[in-house]
Amino acid sequence: MTGIEIGLLAVVALAVGAFMGIVGGGGGGLYVIILIAFLHLDLESAVGTALALSAVTLAGAAWQYWRRHLVRLDYVLVVSGFGLVGVAAGSLFMGLIDETVLTIAIVSVFVLSAISSLLKIGSRRTTAVTPPPAATRIVILAPAGIVAGVITGALGSGAVELQ
Repeated sequence: MTGIEIGLLAVVALAVGAFMGIVGGGGGGLYVIILIAFLHLDLESAVGTALALSAVTLAGAAWQYWRRHLVRLDYVLVVSGFGLVGVAAGSLFMGLIDETVLTIAIVSVFVLSAISSLLKIGSRRTTAVTPPPAATRIVILAPAGIVAGVITGALGSGAVELQ
């Protein structure tokens, strides 16, 4: 890697980290695209690298929300538990899908995530609504975790935010 490429990656990492902290996800797709287009990594390496980068930047953002008591631990446990199953399946699917199809899917997930975030920003509620306990929504949260995990495992990017 050249010094210019390292510098570009550092600037992009800062921008993607800020983006992920603001909208809550979708940065993995950015990393994948940048790693392929500008740094010429192969798709599988770009996906793996993007997942590792996302884990670091999302952990930093999550910590900030945790400190402000804005994390629903019951939802995290349920969705991530089922999400791990999806990640295992998704990472297996990656090797079975054509690289062009995977690239289009990565871009599509990123675009859908951006649209979802913009729609949520445009329709902010003026009063806070407390969601019910995760156990009462398991029929929604379990499949959502699995689907998000499959998308993350196969594409290296966060799934469209669920609301």
